[in-house]
Amino acid sequence: MRGGFEDHFLTNPLSSLIGDFGNPDSSDIQENNLSPSPANFFLIPPELVNLIIGHCDLDELRTSSLVCRGWRVLTIHTLFSKVSLSPTTALAFVEFLRSKYGALVRGSVQLLSLTSGSDFAHSSISDTTLEALSALLQPSHLKLTIHNNAGSKRVDGLFWWGRQSKDLSGFQRSFKTVTNLELNMFSDTFIEVAKMVSSFPILENLTISGVWLPADYEEEKDDEIPVSDQIDQELPEKHISLPCTLHTIRLPSLFPSSIFLHWLHSHENPPQISTLILRGIFTSSLDLTSTCLRTLGETLKNLTITGLMAQNVRHGELDLSRNTDLRTLALHNPWTQSSEIAFRVLSQVTSSSLEEFELSAWDPRGDPKDMTYWPQLDSLLAEPQFSCLRRITINVNMATRHAVEGRLPIMTSRGLVQFRNSMITY
Repeated sequence: MRGGFEDHFLTNPLSSLIGDFGNPDSSDIQENNLSPSPANFFLIPPELVNLIIGHCDLDELRTSSLVCRGWRVLTIHTLFSKVSLSPTTALAFVEFLRSKYGALVRGSVQLLSLTSGSDFAHSSISDTTLEALSALLQPSHLKLTIHNNAGSKRVDGLFWWGRQSKDLSGFQRSFKTVTNLELNMFSDTFIEVAKMVSSFPILENLTISGVWLPADYEEEKDDEIPVSDQIDQELPEKHISLPCTLHTIRLPSLFPSSIFLHWLHSHENPPQISTLILRGIFTSSLDLTSTCLRTLGETLKNLTITGLMAQNVRHGELDLSRNTDLRTLALHNPWTQSSEIAFRVLSQVTSSSLEEFELSAWDPRGDPKDMTYWPQLDSLLAEPQFSCLRRITINVNMATRHAVEGRLPIMTSRGLVQFRNSMITY
């Protein structure tokens, strides 16, 4: 949708904005010459109406709201289905929700985005505002960006300005209806992150990123971060665990990258994770990655790993032996090593249920080793173990696609290979 609350809040008072849509009582309908829903309105499939309205901008939504009462409800629902708030707008939105106009949209907000604190502004959303938002809204999807790291530190050449850490219990007490959480958090300890995640009792999908470093961390002095002691000593003691309803975990960007995996492995009864997406797996944490994969066992159905290097997997370091019901596997790696990585990782797969495989590839003529592994990969995929395979997707620059097409002749002859012009970020 091109229009949304976050796009126009600062320039349009909410009361006047909703006033344009009107108050859906009978007098308002007559005043705006708004007729009840005609009979033929119900002949249009609701999915089609939602699709039409979903492509409308703000002005078009206003016009659509005047068609009939049915369209009025749908336009308001679409306009406020996604709401983005900062410390400067959150309180005003609470006041709006408590007004007569706010009653029309409270049940419409499905995706709520909140930003609290920043590297340049020492502002946070107050607990009172959070409690009010939680009482008035029931979002299923929550995006949180929280800066709560004290002091200052340098990480990967970037300087992180700090502030006085604040109590985050207000967030932890709020939004218990959330099933999909995207958490981007900067803090001094991972414990804060773990508390935040564990506070959502019915969480199903988790995307987590951020930087968690002690205030006295110095990049030049600390080659390794003692995260295991922190987790081993504090998390079990506080009984902090992942919600048992969780089934999908995405780890797009973490520093340190191994800390969440260590927490996952520390569970005596881990959640039944069916989808795991990992980015930036390095040699130092590959053993821990394999340990987690073994812990997840046959419950893991979908696995995506980005950033593997060939030297990381040449001796079977990535263990997939217990993931016996793996259905999809995606490896987004440096393109000049893609065939070797794919061959070596697939050689560790024990699942006979694999249906989809995805990899990234470059011109195989660019690396002599690449030319030797493509035939081996083709032969491996032709084995009975992979008889359930129905699609192989290769992300490749279309200018060099012809150089890759002939490298999997058996799979190509079976009609399983498809190409996608897609750039993967490492």
